[in-house]
Amino acid sequence: MTSKKTIVGKCRICGREGKLTFEHIPPRASYNKQSIRTVELLDVIAAENSEDIMPWELERVRSTISQRGRGEYCLCESCNNNTGAWYGVHYKRFADALMHVCVSAKKANARSAKFELKDMRPLPIIKQVIAMFCDINTALTDTDPSLREFLLNKESQALNKSKYRVFMYLMTGGIEKTAGRTALLQIGSPTPIVLSEISTVPVGFVLYEDLPIDYQTILTEITNFADCSYSDSASITLALNAFEINSVFPGDYRSKEEIKTTIENSKRSFQ
Repeated sequence: MTSKKTIVGKCRICGREGKLTFEHIPPRASYNKQSIRTVELLDVIAAENSEDIMPWELERVRSTISQRGRGEYCLCESCNNNTGAWYGVHYKRFADALMHVCVSAKKANARSAKFELKDMRPLPIIKQVIAMFCDINTALTDTDPSLREFLLNKESQALNKSKYRVFMYLMTGGIEKTAGRTALLQIGSPTPIVLSEISTVPVGFVLYEDLPIDYQTILTEITNFADCSYSDSASITLALNAFEINSVFPGDYRSKEEIKTTIENSKRSFQ
């Protein structure tokens, strides 16, 4: 009988060095129990450059299998336990309600949905979302310790909303993805848009940093969830766009037909 390997490193929330535990991203109880097949972005790019494949044809890309769900060794035991107890249980209710909406939207082939979720706890929900973004970004709490305080004090409402803005959408299927800090350049703008994204059925989240005030997005903002107290329970009305994700690239919500059209137009421009 072999012992489990000990993983040692820096906890991505509290910053202490020590033994790390496996953190499910999103939480295991929120539809993250099944085995998953994982591909890396660079391998996808290499496959698309060498073969004539579409972005969603990932079965031909090198991959690894995880039997325990999506996640990694990134949190100490204390932070893992505390965030799970303080925030995870409330996030699960949120994800369960969204799953019902997502299934209905997919059956109806709807591109959007407006609905009300009753008796939700907004602050624990957004804290769980911020914790997940800290999990997938190796130095987020090191570069901004205020995020550490926001997560380690369950009562704290001190999210820096001028720097961080959180958006969401219904994720109805396709490619599930986690993307750490990414800079996207826009045509005609010298300033990149910095974002991280976590997209798994039934919901996708995007964390923007220093987003320009006039930036136009097709996603729904939930940053104001941080204005509530920890014990506040509320009915939340949301209007969300629904997407099947067909690309591993963050910020890409195009349908397969839209992607095909883009590829065809690009080919014609080089002829």
